[in-house]
Amino acid sequence: MDTVSTGTMPQVTAQTVFSVEHVSYRYPGGVVALEDVSLVVRPGEQVAVLGANGSGKSTLLKMLNGLVVPTSGRVRAFGEELNDRTLRDDTMARKFRARVGFVFQNPDSQLFCATVRDEIAFGPLQTELTEEEVFQRVQDVAQMVGITPLLDRSPYHLSGGEKKRVALASVLVMNPDALLLDEPTAGLDPRSQSWLVDTLAALAAVGKTIILSTQHLELLPHMAKRAVVLGEDHTLQADGSVGEILQDEALLLRTNLAHAHFHRHGTTGHVHLHYHAGEHEHDH
Repeated sequence: MDTVSTGTMPQVTAQTVFSVEHVSYRYPGGVVALEDVSLVVRPGEQVAVLGANGSGKSTLLKMLNGLVVPTSGRVRAFGEELNDRTLRDDTMARKFRARVGFVFQNPDSQLFCATVRDEIAFGPLQTELTEEEVFQRVQDVAQMVGITPLLDRSPYHLSGGEKKRVALASVLVMNPDALLLDEPTAGLDPRSQSWLVDTLAALAAVGKTIILSTQHLELLPHMAKRAVVLGEDHTLQADGSVGEILQDEALLLRTNLAHAHFHRHGTTGHVHLHYHAGEHEHDH
């Protein structure tokens, strides 16, 4: 599969959820996180952002969530540009936050309430919903993600998988149009990974737009239909279907998403491609 040209901006239409237009980002001190990245995400897509540690996956997701703004280039969500001016506008920011939910890689980064119930209810309580409506939403989403027995417990005393469910519930309770997940399978045991895959499939089935970053390529076909690949030079290296990306061995080797391992059998040998496990990801 040919790599995409970062000089070509995909067509933006009225049905665009996100558009990233020739975006670059540098952290203080000049550390490069993204370099001339362009892509478009449309309603109902399930997109995986792939790349080795430090390639810029987390920075891209934070940019789509308005947590950082580009050093150069432009990011738009639902047709509105995300910049310092629009994100400081209370009305614009509130509207944007209601439509886009973000789940951090580390749940401790977003859990801050005394109980799981309070954690899930926090967002809806900032809206015009009545207390009865908020209570019902909390009950419904807790049942959906399987944490009803945890509602009166402290989030800080839960397991990693339970915290991940609470973090996801605190986002889903707002019923966002788009869901951003940074390394959602990181640190999860196999049972929790399976639950997450099933949950994402259910959300995709009802039309949610899902963008996630991951290094777990073995789970990729179950979590996304499209994949974009960031290189270690922080540029966009490829954009295509998950099947196309996983079949492009040269791409996976070049972007450090896999490594080749030689196996000898008697007098003959062959090369296997091994995906990196990605259990302890740290990314810009």
